[in-house]
Amino acid sequence: MPGEFICDFAYEFTDKYSEVEEDLHNIFNQLRVNGEWFNINSDALKGIRSICEKAGGKLITEEVEDEIIEATSDGESDFDDLEKSVSKRYSEKAFAICNIMNEIESGFELKYNKRSVWLVKNGVVHRFLGMFPKKGFLKFRLFLKKTEEVDSIINECKFKEVEYEDGVFLFRIEEENISNSKQALKVLLEKAYNDKKGP
Repeated sequence: MPGEFICDFAYEFTDKYSEVEEDLHNIFNQLRVNGEWFNINSDALKGIRSICEKAGGKLITEEVEDEIIEATSDGESDFDDLEKSVSKRYSEKAFAICNIMNEIESGFELKYNKRSVWLVKNGVVHRFLGMFPKKGFLKFRLFLKKTEEVDSIINECKFKEVEYEDGVFLFRIEEENISNSKQALKVLLEKAYNDKKGP
């Protein structure tokens, strides 16, 4: 399947399966385009999430993401293997981001599959940042609260194709962003890491 797989949320249920399934079928029937193809926008996702929460579903997004990453992983992070998946200069940039994180807090390594690169520490995948190598750039998915300060930093870095929705920034990282805006990137990464880690 082309593109990257993103798990926006996942819920586990111990009961009320039939009620939840019926409610979700009703939503999907309204959103069906053709066969098993659906046109699902942010409002629809919020509706689906609301159904799961009202039915007492347990949020297990992190556990499912760990399973996805583990199932699609090509093994331990290795520079030469990573270069086979993406161009040398962008594998170097992924390691440069990892080095910036290690300036914030030591112990981070990279874990990757064919389409994405993640930061790992002590065997735990930290999902505040996902890196998706594309032809000519890295696509960032950064979980970070939107504030005037954050907007100012992002504008200063001149990232391209910046999007924001539901606590997630998406933007392109070019070579010059890392070389020219290292300190600003470090601030953004530290804020996102602390937000995800909590007090």
